[in-house]
Amino acid sequence: MAALDHDAEIVEQMLCERARFYAAPEKFRTRQAFDRERGQFLLIDELPGVVRRMEERIDAEAPLEEKGMLRTTTFLLMGLRYDPEFSRQLLKGVMEMKESSTYQYIIQEGIEQGIEQGRTQEARRLLLIMGGKRFGEPDAQAQAALDKITSPQQLEQLAARLFEVESWQELLRGSQ
Repeated sequence: MAALDHDAEIVEQMLCERARFYAAPEKFRTRQAFDRERGQFLLIDELPGVVRRMEERIDAEAPLEEKGMLRTTTFLLMGLRYDPEFSRQLLKGVMEMKESSTYQYIIQEGIEQGIEQGRTQEARRLLLIMGGKRFGEPDAQAQAALDKITSPQQLEQLAARLFEVESWQELLRGSQ
């Protein structure tokens, strides 16, 4: 584990050195190009060599089960400085991100957020359809109150009460 921590420190040091390089006055920089569209400097000929050397060290020194994590960490750290497409191209053939637990965690978290947002949108849509049939279209105030609700459970509870109340205002009373 100590060797892995050391490797992570080396990766971080290399990235910090690159950050200091970019922060240096322009007259001290060599072999770079400035991407005006993204507003950042890109190393044309040095960075691929750094990545290649890092990959060689990971292959030679890191335990098999931690190689993917180191590559994923590199990709994530590069995202702080470089365009994602540039990073992907630079690390092409090097990364095994899909096998990384960090990558899997990020993907799973995104899926869960997407599911929750979808549930909220669908619950709101159904509440508006059913409530529209019962009370007519909601006025601006009722619509704004409905739009503020981000919990699918709360929207479902409102839908369950639709036939117990006589207006949008009565339905929304107490839920705001």
